[in-house]
Amino acid sequence: MERNSTSNHSFLDEDSETDVTESEIEKFILIDKLEKYIFSPGTIMWKRNFVLASPGDLLVHQYFEKFKKLTDRLPCEYILNPINISRFKDLFSDFKLATKFKTKNQQRIKLLKWFKSLYWEGEKKAVLAELMEAAHDVFYDLPETLDVKLKTSNSDLFRVYSLKASILVMLSLSVGIIDFKYLKDLYHLPFFFYIGLKEPLSFNHVEAFKYEWRADGMAIDYLEKNDVAQIEIDSFSENSKTSLNIYKAFYKAEENTNEVYNVFAKAHERFSGLGKPKGLNQYELSDIEILVVFVCENFGVEDTNPSVEDYGRKLGNRVLTHKSLPARIKNILQGVFEKLDEAEELLLGA
Repeated sequence: MERNSTSNHSFLDEDSETDVTESEIEKFILIDKLEKYIFSPGTIMWKRNFVLASPGDLLVHQYFEKFKKLTDRLPCEYILNPINISRFKDLFSDFKLATKFKTKNQQRIKLLKWFKSLYWEGEKKAVLAELMEAAHDVFYDLPETLDVKLKTSNSDLFRVYSLKASILVMLSLSVGIIDFKYLKDLYHLPFFFYIGLKEPLSFNHVEAFKYEWRADGMAIDYLEKNDVAQIEIDSFSENSKTSLNIYKAFYKAEENTNEVYNVFAKAHERFSGLGKPKGLNQYELSDIEILVVFVCENFGVEDTNPSVEDYGRKLGNRVLTHKSLPARIKNILQGVFEKLDEAEELLLGA
């Protein structure tokens, strides 16, 4: 039985009631409050014996409508911390509203310091799904037709590219991008990497994306070795071209920055120079282009499944020790996060 699906209501008893004591209220989530989340904040259950959604699941809000006839809340074992999500939203909001260069940079530093304490060094308890939730609320703004296609084609891929988009924004902010519109365009970019696949997406398509950025041809090899139908292989092999055309239409309609369109066109290059379409190496790619390729090469569906073990992810160590990331980008990122306090003092004294 599939969780979190509008077709799955057969287990409900119309006469059921949920008894809640005051001492248990923090272990529940109001259904009206749940509607504000895009990803499940924890393990949501019915009568504590049927899992409706697991932590980090993409929520189908229509699924929970029938429960409102029976109760106003559901048991929830929280993994995502609402305080972390709210803090990120507030910091992003202040950054967005800042107009003066000095104020914008001050808000950028506040954002990076919070990001550093939660993820870069893992000083505080946090899960990456909190960053995904906050960034989606601040940046996600796609036309309804694209939004529906992305969310209904495959929830796992949507979660993966939400994570990639969130990390890409924070790394871009780290290397000095402070234009909110540009960051918003960068955030949307990863979602278009799978939008060209013909529906419905199969399990094999999802698995093949793990190989998409590793080396040219690996994804197709995976599909062929698993006896996937030729029509699915053709769909996957045409995905990059189709996705680029869809993004081109979106880019023109939404008046995105030309720089982001150019970045999208280079997303399948490799630092070694063995990518496509032009075979550019790391020295021929801009800092942002390198970050896009790096983020797309890494961070899979396993990173979107929050659990207690996710606390203190120490994302900084993961990024700075990764063999594929060029040294110049590692040096920039390391320098930025080491000198945040010093940069903040300079801005305050300016």
